[in-house]
Amino acid sequence: MLRYINFLLALVTIGLFFLFFEQVEVIHSLWTGSEGQTVSMQLSLFSCTLTSDVRTGTYHNYGAYTLILLVVTSLLPIVRKKW
Repeated sequence: MLRYINFLLALVTIGLFFLFFEQVEVIHSLWTGSEGQTVSMQLSLFSCTLTSDVRTGTYHNYGAYTLILLVVTSLLPIVRKKW
């Protein structure tokens, strides 16, 4: 059962990471293309902050939280065996 849960968590994590990076890419290209401004990007595992002269936006990566959950559930059988 845990194997199926981990498989589903892996799929959700991959999907959320893909959506996050796609969203950041689209917003970055819209800001630089339409406004012709220089946009700085600070990217981390949990969020990305885009900053231009006009505005600032922070976008959160919810895939990072499912990745942590996936790691924890993957380590559960190992921890159970050692106890």
